[in-house]
Amino acid sequence: MLERPSRRWRLNTDDAVLSSAAVADGVVYVGSLDNTLYAVDVDGMRRWRLDTGGDVSSSPAVVNGVVYVGSFDGELYALDAANGDVRWQRSVGQVVSGPNVADGVVYAGSYDGNVYALDAADGEEIWTYASGAEITSSPAVADGVLYGTNLGGVLFAVDTADGRLIWRRPLEAQYSSPTVSDGVVYVGSVDGSIYAVDAASGRDVWAFETGDVVLSSPAVVDGVVYVGSNDGTLYALTADGGEVRWSLATGDPVISSPAVTERLVYVGTMGGALIAVERESGQLLWQVELEGSVYSSPAVLDSVVYVGCDDGRLYAFAVKE
Repeated sequence: MLERPSRRWRLNTDDAVLSSAAVADGVVYVGSLDNTLYAVDVDGMRRWRLDTGGDVSSSPAVVNGVVYVGSFDGELYALDAANGDVRWQRSVGQVVSGPNVADGVVYAGSYDGNVYALDAADGEEIWTYASGAEITSSPAVADGVLYGTNLGGVLFAVDTADGRLIWRRPLEAQYSSPTVSDGVVYVGSVDGSIYAVDAASGRDVWAFETGDVVLSSPAVVDGVVYVGSNDGTLYALTADGGEVRWSLATGDPVISSPAVTERLVYVGTMGGALIAVERESGQLLWQVELEGSVYSSPAVLDSVVYVGCDDGRLYAFAVKE
């Protein structure tokens, strides 16, 4: 067993922290349902905060000194990472998921059913794609194609150049946020399955059935898909065929998406645990009990794990791998 982690600090907010933290240049950025985005030094000292008009469950993206984040107030914000000054904001409908920034463009899904592509420098709209149903997931971008999901049970692929639909793959249940790796899109579904879909055509490559809803977004590393399920299990599946390499019963639903390092997999549970699992064997190495459910995904940098909790706190744990 590895040594249990020590808590370095915790940030108290006034409501649940469902947002996954982003860490860049010595600063941790995270949203809270108290309508606020927080910027905190990696030593736990607050730097600045942005008060919005709605819940910030959106996970921030930090690129080239700018923080991009959505709010349930209907605005997408671009903020100076150093001081929190608003560089621009655009009304795009309620954004509950994290934006994706690629090649100078910000892509964000909205509760109004649209995917927005905005110029990262000034927020000007490049194109909009109407998906047909509310979007609560984060888009994935690879090789000039955006992959997204909506609450209508559709996985779709859109050309990032002009927003033109390439293909749609319908299902009778909503999906998690997709992940793209080596020409394959991996996504979990409320129907209890994890799907691998050909990125070019939208045709199924394989499907693996768990015992319950899959809202956890898959992490794909070195040919292995790591994903949680509401059946209380963390799975490691082969990326090429969907065979089980190992599975770990956590005892509680896993909505949190795994964070994978060279040796470990970190994930949170709805029972309020942050757990560390050995990548190769699936052995549970330690777990820390928090004071609420963990919806957000852990962020790991320089032997510190940052994770939000619905007890209203962001935790920082020093770990040894």
